[in-house]
Amino acid sequence: RRTLLKIIAGTETDRALTNVRLAATQDADESLREDAIRDLCEWNDPSALDSLASFAQNAPNDRLRILALRGWLRLMDAAIDAAPDKRAAALAQAKAWAVRDEDRQAVAEAWEKADCAAAEQGLGFTPIFNGKDLSGWEGSDNFWSVRDGVLTGESTPDHKVSPNHHIIWRGGEPADFDLVADFRISKSANSGIQLRSVGKLLNDDGYQPDMDGTGNYPGCIYHPKQGVVCDRGVKVSFTPDGKKTVTRFADSGDLGKRFRIEDWNHYRIRCRADTITVWLNGVLMSQVTDPRREMLPDKGFITLQLHQGQPMKVEYKNILIRQ
Repeated sequence: RRTLLKIIAGTETDRALTNVRLAATQDADESLREDAIRDLCEWNDPSALDSLASFAQNAPNDRLRILALRGWLRLMDAAIDAAPDKRAAALAQAKAWAVRDEDRQAVAEAWEKADCAAAEQGLGFTPIFNGKDLSGWEGSDNFWSVRDGVLTGESTPDHKVSPNHHIIWRGGEPADFDLVADFRISKSANSGIQLRSVGKLLNDDGYQPDMDGTGNYPGCIYHPKQGVVCDRGVKVSFTPDGKKTVTRFADSGDLGKRFRIEDWNHYRIRCRADTITVWLNGVLMSQVTDPRREMLPDKGFITLQLHQGQPMKVEYKNILIRQ
């Protein structure tokens, strides 16, 4: 019977999947049931995903649950028809199935990959800028306007900014969210996206994924009270009493090459609990974890900055949020 089961499983047809699944769940022979589960763990067609998900949770022992989860992850990665947002949702559920730390890490890495793909496509996101006017935003019309579908902040030699001016999204005070936005910035400009901020029109406060026109700061994380907290290629964590730990994961200069001077760039920003993570043009740039609520509140406003100083121009479009 074992040989026959192996032959049937090797065909990987829909009928074979049905028969192997029945053997795995209903056969009176315990050893044959385990063999059938092993056959499913080696299946190469995504049609076995549901069965593997079931056994990753309910197989009779940890060894089989581990094998089923591995098989499920392999097939999920090969399931080209699965939209990134659906893949990410499935992987989020799979975090609870893992038996060992290494399996939890594998699921987390697969989820991160799928979630990034979903974010890059704007799946599950809602626009917060309509591309027509400043509805839902508050800022000085002396500096902020909409031109050709682009939210634009600009100062001139005759009309300089002092102090920093912000435009505030008045659609709420998000807590945990992902934000994506395309931006273009003149060489002389300095700007940034303030997160969980106080929501002030002048000199707003709060953590800021930074940007400037020369490419020194895109991908860095700044805070008005602390300066540049997190360089590109760095993960920073604070303790409740302010002790700072820095871990480098990539070279800042190499990451800086991802920035396109005087051209459109893409920011993806994730705010989760006490952690902010920043991607630029699809590449992880920086991360800060700060449990100090005076620095990173539980919620707050999203604002865009036009920095004081020499004449400059900054443009934003395709600004979307997923809460």
